[in-house]
Amino acid sequence: MLSNIVSRRQVVTLHEQHVFSATFLNAARLGFSRSVGIIGGLTKVLNPNMLDPSFAFVPGGLAGEVRAVPGVTNFSGAPTTGGVLLSNKSLAWNSFQGGDDVFLTHGIHSIKFGVLVERMQDNELSLPAVNGRFRFDSLLNFLTNRPLVFQGSGSPDVPDVGLRQTLFGAYAQDDVRLQKNLTVNLGFRYEMATVPAESQNRVSNLRNLTDAVPHVGSPFFANPTLRNFEPRVGFAWSPRGGKTLARGGFGIFDVLPLPYEFQSSFQLAVPFVHSIFANTLQPGMFPTGAFQQFSNQTNFGLATYAEFNPKRNYVMQWNLGSPGS
Repeated sequence: MLSNIVSRRQVVTLHEQHVFSATFLNAARLGFSRSVGIIGGLTKVLNPNMLDPSFAFVPGGLAGEVRAVPGVTNFSGAPTTGGVLLSNKSLAWNSFQGGDDVFLTHGIHSIKFGVLVERMQDNELSLPAVNGRFRFDSLLNFLTNRPLVFQGSGSPDVPDVGLRQTLFGAYAQDDVRLQKNLTVNLGFRYEMATVPAESQNRVSNLRNLTDAVPHVGSPFFANPTLRNFEPRVGFAWSPRGGKTLARGGFGIFDVLPLPYEFQSSFQLAVPFVHSIFANTLQPGMFPTGAFQQFSNQTNFGLATYAEFNPKRNYVMQWNLGSPGS
């Protein structure tokens, strides 16, 4: 069986600048980027026995995986669900961006301000052990059909996960040339992001660590970014008006909760996805007996805990130095 890795990236950008006067410039831009990655996509089945239902660990699947037999190489099948061949993992990231910047010069002031909006779509399908996986602790037990552990999917159709989030930013900065050898930078930025959501509202989270079952539905957590006001200040000073220059600055930079931080939290979260994990197997349960016995006893799933009222997450940076003379 042959598999492959596919990676594609597409970028489209529109940029427009308009000069209103010698002291007034506007720059607007629109952009779209898309990245697609597929790992394990099947291109050809070399051994027709892989399609033989009698070798499938899970009904409707392909031959699964036998792992960790001491002295024997692992045997891997291929992912499938409902008889349809799928990749083991597929990722599709879409980013829609728009922004506008204004540049003004007036006397000793060089002013710029602008806004940015980004809509993020993170679509993923992850199928771990979807065809089933057996583990044996010795070669003898493998030959005598005494499996140690069985792992499989208790969900007949693993759903695609579609994370959605919007980011908004606005800023203003004034570079004030107080003297020929002294410039002061004063800036301010506001940056927030909506709480990550799922396209079908398949949101699950333990509001408290002691909860017996997760809370289902939006919001995933309370938004901590609504007051992300970020001041910045800096200066550049040449003491004698020559090559020697001293620079310094201070700023607050927010760390936003973005989709990549929550991918696993959504992909395998109960009650939308259930798994089978059985370690009390009887002899002879390989290859189909384990699923038949434990398919109605899905006993393993990921219960996500993300702090429901998180605090603002930010970094303060400052520097002082001389680039040289």
